[in-house]
Amino acid sequence: MFEDSEVFEGEGEEKEIVVTEMDATEMDATILHSQEKGQKKLTVKVGVMYSGKELESETAKYKRYRLREKTLYGGIEDPEEFGEKLYFKGEEKLSLFKARNLLVLGDGDPWIKNIAEGSYFMATYPPKAGGS
Repeated sequence: MFEDSEVFEGEGEEKEIVVTEMDATEMDATILHSQEKGQKKLTVKVGVMYSGKELESETAKYKRYRLREKTLYGGIEDPEEFGEKLYFKGEEKLSLFKARNLLVLGDGDPWIKNIAEGSYFMATYPPKAGGS
């Protein structure tokens, strides 16, 4: 899809917003050790996409929200391939192409910004809190 510049559109309805949250868990203490020679650890990248939040219960003591149309993807590939696979999964489940707004959230790692601002996501990626 990305190498041949083919356009793939999901069959779902238009959404006001689709939010994508990404992180690499190497820095968050989740490390996988590779079984291949010469590669000691693998960085696990995870992404969750959703079309909003809804209140789970009107009568609960504490407000809890549920993610609408939640879609998950995780992988150990390089950031570019991870971003492409995450986007494809999101397009398939959430019709990203039809979303009015795409928002990507992350911890400030450059690879997340590169994915968010890349030629297929073209999403809003807010600056890190507190500066740069």
